[in-house]
Amino acid sequence: MYNPYFLSKKRPLGIPTVKDRTMQAIYKLVLKPVAETTADKHSYWFRTEKSASHS
Repeated sequence: MYNPYFLSKKRPLGIPTVKDRTMQAIYKLVLKPVAETTADKHSYWFRTEKSASHS
């Protein structure tokens, strides 16, 4: 499917499929423990269970 774009050009829609969402969830499950062990203990920005108030 294509979406109208600037000056009557068309661009493909970037809708994730079920397979894409499944693969993203699997990668998150696998990589999150690795990232938590290798991340700086004072890093709070992109971590889901941490926030700036924890610093």
